[in-house]
Amino acid sequence: MNGQLYESSDARYRVTKQGKAGIVATVATVLCTTSLLAIPAASAAVPSFPDNLVVFPDRDFVTVEGYQDRIGQTATVEVRRPGGGIVGSAQSVVAAGDVAFEVNHPGGVCWGAGTGLNVTPDIRPGDVVSIRFGPTEVGATTVQDAYVNADSVLDGTTVTVRGYVAAGVNKNQMEQRIVEPALKDTGVGRRDVRAVPGPLTVDAGYRSGLEFDVDGPNTFTATYIFDEPNAARLAAEAVGASALAWEAQDANDNRQGLTIAEFREVGGPGMGGCPPRGEVATVPGSLMPVTPFRALDTRDSTAVGADSSVSFQVAGVNGLPAEVSAVVFNLTVAEAKSHGFVTAYASGTDKPDASNLNFGAGQIVANAVTVPVGADGKVTLFNRSAGTTHLLADVSGYYLQGTPTAAGAFAAVAPTRFLDTRSSKAVSPDSTTTFQVAGANGLPASVSAVVLNLTVAEAQSFGFVSAYPTGMDRPNASTVNFSAGQIIPNSATVPVGADGTVTLFNRSSGNTHLVVDVSGYYLPGTPTAAGTFQAVTPKRFLNTRDTTAAGKDSTVSFQVGGANGIPVNAAAVVFNLTVAQANSFGYITAHATGTSRPAVSNLNFGAGQIVPNSVTVPVGTDGRVSLFNRSTESTHLLADVSGYFLPN
Repeated sequence: MNGQLYESSDARYRVTKQGKAGIVATVATVLCTTSLLAIPAASAAVPSFPDNLVVFPDRDFVTVEGYQDRIGQTATVEVRRPGGGIVGSAQSVVAAGDVAFEVNHPGGVCWGAGTGLNVTPDIRPGDVVSIRFGPTEVGATTVQDAYVNADSVLDGTTVTVRGYVAAGVNKNQMEQRIVEPALKDTGVGRRDVRAVPGPLTVDAGYRSGLEFDVDGPNTFTATYIFDEPNAARLAAEAVGASALAWEAQDANDNRQGLTIAEFREVGGPGMGGCPPRGEVATVPGSLMPVTPFRALDTRDSTAVGADSSVSFQVAGVNGLPAEVSAVVFNLTVAEAKSHGFVTAYASGTDKPDASNLNFGAGQIVANAVTVPVGADGKVTLFNRSAGTTHLLADVSGYYLQGTPTAAGAFAAVAPTRFLDTRSSKAVSPDSTTTFQVAGANGLPASVSAVVLNLTVAEAQSFGFVSAYPTGMDRPNASTVNFSAGQIIPNSATVPVGADGTVTLFNRSSGNTHLVVDVSGYYLPGTPTAAGTFQAVTPKRFLNTRDTTAAGKDSTVSFQVGGANGIPVNAAAVVFNLTVAQANSFGYITAHATGTSRPAVSNLNFGAGQIVPNSVTVPVGTDGRVSLFNRSTESTHLLADVSGYFLPN
């Protein structure tokens, strides 16, 4: 696993000042410790020996050392970019040995393994590489900014290596190094030569020194004078150069939190079948899908009181950046003591006249929510009922902060009621109603799609509602299913018609009232930036009623990438998931195929129920999404896709 990188299993990068050579590849290397004045500090402490993180930014390669007290446990490595959130992640099981595991290196795991963020990050100085077990971050290192920036120069028996060192780097703790295995057969007698700060010092077969600012500000110059011309030639012709930086050094000279930036090194992205390096979502309003995680569960504390609220932190937790514009999560009500509804909104803002989830006493019911995040990084949930209820929130993505301008970028708005037929006339059987989106309630005159919560009330018969862009053919898809007398909501992302309206079709034999609350919209135009959204007319991608029901505690997957016009490398998908003919109560978990199933739910159901919910989820490397049926009996599943997010 490590043969291409290390001289032996114990010849590590835990290098002391007296130094054991640890690199086999032919490289010139800069080792440095910085004061971190110019680079943001990591959110967790640099690992302590024997644990360590070693980052190779040019190859987007990370080595995790140690953590032998966690053998067999699954760790998550994440790359966070200040202002940009998580740009790369992977999971692996800790193995016995000095090397716990590696990411994007032969014998290791690929970026996206177990997380669904299937892109190799372009790791840069200032990025923070961290490791966590579950939600607990146990170590991090900030990628340093010092590197060799020119080929070595040979003049007689003198070799000169030049490079860049950023402001804030502690120049007294740098070591420049050239590694060439053939040097072992010269008077040097080993595979590497080194230059430390100060005047020329004598070593076997050569003299060396390291100076700063000789070629201008923020530069270093390493000089080697060899005893033998052949040794000088070998050192000068060594392929590549690297910049190593360690953030901490303990009493035993173990150097912790290493960055190794390799000059002219190629490979990494796409290596060994790993995903290629891609553009990372950076434009305001672009989506960053994440492996779903539970951000709130009041069953672990106190139920939300009648006509009371609870807030939960979004920004800055579980790898999310300190500022986000909006969040996508699945909201679940459990153990409700009375009927009522929940309203989600940005913490610190006025509670809107809107609902996200309606419930009855004793129900377990879920609905997807997309809502702005408050200035304090929180979302507030208000329980409008006469009794207490428990609330759960499972986060599956967030939108980047800033004013959206790119086509397909998302603009969050405070939830606003756009339609309420109770104020006019119920929708008749097999009839439609339309409502204005573009240009209404402060929305721009042109939008590509809208995120809304659709609620059915006072239905006179069972049936379903289809939401679609006005002027287009009605799709063979449902947005919300209902029974007579039910009050049931569902979130949906719906393309907007050319006239700026959305149409709702009541497929039932009775009248029903419809209520629509809008929480955001996507900008018009052809999306090109990573993480932006392309709406499609809703289309059915899965219907197990045509094949075989999903078995108890079993998984069904369906193709997204490359199907029905969706690009093969779509990053995430939005679809309406419906359970039908369930033979027992249970729940469904959606996740990217090939990743670990998260401990969250997307849809809860009872025996015999027809229950829908909107899902936003990453797509697996094979272009598929998996649906896990956690129940004691089989159930049928339907998936109607309404859009996708461009790949990172």
